[in-house]
Amino acid sequence: MGHEANYKVDGAKTGIRLIENEYRRARDKFPPFNSAHEGLAVLWEEFEELKAEVFKKDASKMAMLSEAIQVGAMALAFIAECCEEPALED
Repeated sequence: MGHEANYKVDGAKTGIRLIENEYRRARDKFPPFNSAHEGLAVLWEEFEELKAEVFKKDASKMAMLSEAIQVGAMALAFIAECCEEPALED
């Protein structure tokens, strides 16, 4: 059981790094969200693209990964650009 838990933590760390890189790439290319409504619309669009990939008959894990990273990046953008600064707790 411990080995499986380590794998998930390592995978999460990699996922977070990929999401952060995608967020930075997106912000180099596009401006921050003008409103929460715009942020939600973009996040929704990315989610719909992930959903479409998941429901394909022969879904590609790489394509799902790419779409999931984009969803995560836009969720990060929404948090950073549309919400108040969250209070961090240890």
